[in-house]
Amino acid sequence: MKKTHKKILGFTGLGLVAAVTTFAATTQVPGAYALSSTSDQIQVQVLSADPEVSVTSTSGSVVTSPDYSFTVSYNNVSSLKATLVNRNADGTVTWEEDLFDETVTSPGEKTVNLNLDNYNGKGNFTITITGTNADGVPVEKIITVSYQDVAPAPIEPEDDKPTVDPDVPEAVTKTVEINIYDDTGALVKHYNFTDPSAVESLDLMAPPDPIYDGIYTMETITRDKNGNITDIKTTTIVIGDGYNTPVEIEDPGQEIDHVIVTVKNSAGDVVVAPQTFPNPIPGTTVPVNLMDLPSGVYTIITDYYNSDDQIIATTTYVITKTEDGQMDVEIVQKVDTVTTVEVYIYGPNGNLVRIVRADRATGKVSVYDADGNLLFTLDNAYSDDNMVIPMEGLAYGDYTGLIMYRNAEGKLVGDSKPIKIQYYEKPVIVPDTGSFFQGLNITREDYLITGLIVFVVIGAVAFWIVKRNRKNNR
Repeated sequence: MKKTHKKILGFTGLGLVAAVTTFAATTQVPGAYALSSTSDQIQVQVLSADPEVSVTSTSGSVVTSPDYSFTVSYNNVSSLKATLVNRNADGTVTWEEDLFDETVTSPGEKTVNLNLDNYNGKGNFTITITGTNADGVPVEKIITVSYQDVAPAPIEPEDDKPTVDPDVPEAVTKTVEINIYDDTGALVKHYNFTDPSAVESLDLMAPPDPIYDGIYTMETITRDKNGNITDIKTTTIVIGDGYNTPVEIEDPGQEIDHVIVTVKNSAGDVVVAPQTFPNPIPGTTVPVNLMDLPSGVYTIITDYYNSDDQIIATTTYVITKTEDGQMDVEIVQKVDTVTTVEVYIYGPNGNLVRIVRADRATGKVSVYDADGNLLFTLDNAYSDDNMVIPMEGLAYGDYTGLIMYRNAEGKLVGDSKPIKIQYYEKPVIVPDTGSFFQGLNITREDYLITGLIVFVVIGAVAFWIVKRNRKNNR
């Protein structure tokens, strides 16, 4: 046998084994679940070796109460500044404020205690501390904290309660409707867009039906591919010089002695001197003068005080001012609208045997029979990582399931997801691989064993061919 043929055979075998082994190493094992952990997230950007600043917090990176504190230690700095930014889950800024900006004597330490409810409540907070030395060289450090609702207790799966990753989908924006209303509530302009990605700005003064100086409300409605409303957002628009924009006084639940209204620009700077309004009545409005402000986005902050001069509530009111009618529009391309996750379970004979319904807000899982009669409920049996699928009361066997997602109106969101449930003494859930591979549960070990077998077979064949070729040569 020629040496070239031998090499070809050898390289082919090795290549096949390498391909199988690589595929096995990168294959996810069915039934494995990712574990997540949270820790303090401190980002450091040192601009000079001379000034020194460190930030620590014992509150943790995730809190469920508004009380939060951090400590700043510093050396070789003459001034210290801290800013706070609160962002929604989608990254939009809901609050931005300077916590302090002062001259300091080094070395030193400063502890700050915050009530996060005073900064628009729930959200993802970023606190940036900047220290500057006498030569003007700065050093910056950032600490983050996520202020969330109380999380449900973690799921502890039992042998007879397999779990599945619900893999909740987001509704993709397919169409956009924009309505413009005047200060009397009358519709004065209407837009429809079938390409959400193309919506960037509007010319409100363009024909037909141009609108001019005044205060308007813009309503933006997004829908998914089925026409279901995924999001409704309202924006106050001021066209022209500014006028006196009315700001509604809300009811904080106790008597109001006075309110102080402050206007900030998108950079967080105060652009209108704070105005005090004594004894306001909930449900009425107070006038805020925006006449001297250029076009831009502004936040009107209303602080409510009691008779002891203590803040009892804070509200924010975002407006957009445009002098030429040009209005930037930001469209959310994907929205999480799922409120309920349902799993329809079918027996070995293909008949519906059980319905499992999870409430994402509470974590409660309700179990129904095939006719929709409630059998029992489980508390804290759902999270966006694991959903318990109760199987007790059913006979051992192979089941199929279909995961479906519904919004608050009960309409389907996204595509359904098939699963297979092998319910025995230790039940497992595996992906539904279709009719050809039905019941097949391939793991990484299977691929490794297959690679070993292929290697042995190819080696034996090669040895036999070489041996026979030597005999022929003799």
